[in-house]
Amino acid sequence: MATVLRRTPALHVFRFLCVNGFEREIVSNNFLHHFLSIHRLENILVVARAYYINVKFYDPKLKPNFQRLSYTFPSVQVFHAFLRLVFLPVAKQVELWGVERVDKRFVEVCKDTVAKYPHIRFHVVLNEDADECRTVLDVLKSQVVSMFSRRPSFLFQMHGAPLRRLDLSGMKYVYPFFAMNVKHVKMGLATFLHTRWPQNPSVERLIFKPSPIQRHRQPGEAFSEIKRCFPNLKLIVIKQLTYLPAEEQTVDEFLDYIRTLLPHWLQLIGFSQSVANVRFCFEFYPPGVQPQFAIPLERLFDEELGKRGARRIKAHSYQTGNSGIELRVGTYSHRLSRFSDFE
Repeated sequence: MATVLRRTPALHVFRFLCVNGFEREIVSNNFLHHFLSIHRLENILVVARAYYINVKFYDPKLKPNFQRLSYTFPSVQVFHAFLRLVFLPVAKQVELWGVERVDKRFVEVCKDTVAKYPHIRFHVVLNEDADECRTVLDVLKSQVVSMFSRRPSFLFQMHGAPLRRLDLSGMKYVYPFFAMNVKHVKMGLATFLHTRWPQNPSVERLIFKPSPIQRHRQPGEAFSEIKRCFPNLKLIVIKQLTYLPAEEQTVDEFLDYIRTLLPHWLQLIGFSQSVANVRFCFEFYPPGVQPQFAIPLERLFDEELGKRGARRIKAHSYQTGNSGIELRVGTYSHRLSRFSDFE
């Protein structure tokens, strides 16, 4: 099959794989038609992991339900051929997942990609403690703009890279990060409890997700440490994903449930606004939850923030003291990118 792919034009490869090579086929005639003019796409993000690719298109002419597609390949050879012939020639960003099957062939694909497409920017997910992973980082270092890893040694290796976004969630030893020049970082609040870290004046945005365990702790100490560590911090983004207990829940039952959690969230907002501006992102799960829950939730937040002296500037935006508070409410859906929390 690989020989046929090398001799076949890219568009024909795409059709050939759609018909014969896919374990899971999510392809529409609209997409095939649009693929003919793919050079007009504003941007394309390829998420490559093992045998499958997720593709996200940034094109206003394409309907929203055709902006994300997933493909599963029957072998690594077909996957690599498809990546080289179809997507890399038009990709501007590649999100690379090296969590499994990181072998010498994978390294060669990375070397070939960097040599042929020096304009591509990489968003890298690497967790495997292997020599091949270190080689991949060395190869891609000059083009990596986002990174997620739980390996502190990889942070040392990335010093000097043009990183803009760094996901450290789940990493306990984050000391190497404080010597790095990174504007946006995602970390857990627990990182700042009972530990004194150095300062990192480059950080302008901090993203974290509250943990249920943290409801029983006093987070004031963590935010004091955040303020000291990041003297130029401009925005704290709180990502709250809430699982609804029942699909047939009424609005009143939902609000009663939210009221049990609200004091903790408002406490986090209060501590955050003492450090920087705040964006509180509330997301429902499962995705099919009825949108009628959103408006009552916004009203509830509006009422509670008003009680605490916050002045409403416009819809979903409040001012208290020198800090602004932004509220975003929506339903959680399966995110394409590992770095979607930075958006």
